[in-house]
Amino acid sequence: MSYLLDTNIVSYIVKSRASPKLEAKMRAVPKHWLYISVMTEAELLYGLKRSDNARLKLKVQDFLNNIQVIDWDRNTAKSYSELRYLSQKMGVTIAELDLQIASHAHAESMVLVSNDMIFSHLVPMGLKLENWYE
Repeated sequence: MSYLLDTNIVSYIVKSRASPKLEAKMRAVPKHWLYISVMTEAELLYGLKRSDNARLKLKVQDFLNNIQVIDWDRNTAKSYSELRYLSQKMGVTIAELDLQIASHAHAESMVLVSNDMIFSHLVPMGLKLENWYE
């Protein structure tokens, strides 16, 4: 089983705000099953540029050095087009980066781990979703 961690989950981890459930799952799941999207990496790197917190910067860099990052490919682009079309058709608005991350999980047949329940609208379209925070 492979898991794609959403940016909000990574944020809880690096900011030491992980819930007991999230901490337990991170300990229980083998590291080689955990991934982030290159889109999450981009969001984290952007956050580093904006932050003056040296301790947080080190934690983010350490996290990035110890997680597998997967790149977008043509299969992900196809998944994105499908999920975007279907979500718009349903009248569901999902932030662009969130939709890109969800599309990445969908294309790779990974479970998206997020505390953002907007993604529940994509489950009928085949997205696998788990909330490890609550």
